[in-house]
Parts: sequence; structure tokens; C-alpha cells
Amino acid sequence: LFALAAMTALVATLSERMGRSALAARTSDAESSLDHSLLEAERVIRVWLTEDSASVVLPPGAESPRIELMSWNSEVADQLVGMRITAYDQLGMPPLTDLLTGSVLRFGIEGDALAAVDALAALGPLSTPLGLDDIPRGRWNIFPAGQEDGVGSRIATHQTTPPTINVSTAPALLLATSARGAGLGGVQAVLPARQAGELPPTLSAATDGGDAAFRFVNSSGSWAFRSDLQVGTMHRSWWSVFQGSGTEWTLVQRLAIDA
Repeated sequence: LFALAAMTALVATLSERMGRSALAARTSDAESSLDHSLLEAERVIRVWLTEDSASVVLPPGAESPRIELMSWNSEVADQLVGMRITAYDQLGMPPLTDLLTGSVLRFGIEGDALAAVDALAALGPLSTPLGLDDIPRGRWNIFPAGQEDGVGSRIATHQTTPPTINVSTAPALLLATSARGAGLGGVQAVLPARQAGELPPTLSAATDGGDAAFRFVNSSGSWAFRSDLQVGTMHRSWWSVFQGSGTEWTLVQRLAIDA
């Protein structure tokens, strides 16, 4: 579980700050207070990355590599205040750059996410690095929200070269597709462990035959997060990406999410 002592202290800080936001909801200070609260929320993220991210295991039926870190709301000064933080494993998804170049991993995703990739490809030559803010608007949601799906819960913008697949979080379709592409078996040993909530064995890259350009791990060093804060009728949402391991994590991207 989450590191509860650190979590409690951080939530207390956030509650205090958001309470001040509620009291200031009709003043020019309210928006600034919300932005500072989102920065405090990143402290929650760093605790989780350090203490718990390496042991995340999702059930084999998970449709995306998503885990809800926290969700709470209360009433302060007659204003509804709330915060939600959701994590998305970048190594549990295929990389956008590879999908654009026709990788076999295209067979590991379905529906609107692939249509979004094709819409991006249709724009012509693209500069890198690419982010979710480069995806053109369409019938798809670009940024996922809670239980709601989006391109960002199916496709990674901060993967590795060569692509790395986390066998602990990748959806079963992506796991099977990448294993076949690498000429590997062993997926059936992974799924029962995940069903039991245990860290599964990783897969070894093929030494001959298949595509040795895939790597397999059972914990991730690249995570994206959606942080949502609400005070009364005001909302702030950020998309942030952290990379690292152990106690060393670096914020490599932060995007404001438009309403």
C-alpha cells in the first residue's frame, strides 16, 4: 500500500491549501492557490514513485495500465473541494513513435487510439519529441480522466529505445503481441502471477529469430500522471511525466489540460 504516514501529511497540506482556495474563491488569489496546490500534489506523486511504483501489478484483464493513487473531496467554506491523481505506466503501452512507423505493436492496441495515431501521421513530417498535445482533436479523448479512456491511457509518449514492455502492467493484447513479435513464449507464466497480484517473471529477449528490438521488464521507470483539483466551480488539471528509479525521479514533462 501507499506510504500512509507520508500520504496523510501531504494530504493535510493539500487540504489546508485548498481550504484557503475555497475561502478565496471569489478573489484573484484563488487561481494562483490552485496552481500551488497542484505543485503540492506532485509531492504525493514522488512519494508513490519512491515507495510503491516498483511493486505495481495489474490484473490481466486490465484494459489500460492505469492505477488511481488517490481521490477525495469535501466541503470547505460552502465550496466543494476535491483532488484526484491517476497514474499511467508508460512502459505498459506501445510508444507513439513506433506506432507511427508501422511497428508490429500496432496490433497491440485497438479502436480510437489507433485512429488518433493515423490522424497524427496524416499531418505529414513531424518533429520530435512528440507529446499528447501534438495529437489532433477528433472523436477520441486525448487525455484520459479517471475511469474514462483516452489516447494517453493507450499510447506512450515517453517510452524507451528500443521499446520496453512492462509485463506487470501491459494489457494482455499488447503483452501477447510484443511477445510474438520478439519470438517469445512465456506469457502464460505471467498471467497467473498477475491474477494472484504477484510480481510476474519477466520475458527474455530472443537471441535468434523474431524481433530482438523489444525489451521486457516487470517494473517501470516511466510514469505519466493526471492530477485534477477542484474548488467550487474552478478546476485545474495537469498531465505530468516522471522518469527514474528508486528515490531518483525527474519530472520530464508537465502539460496543462484544457477543460
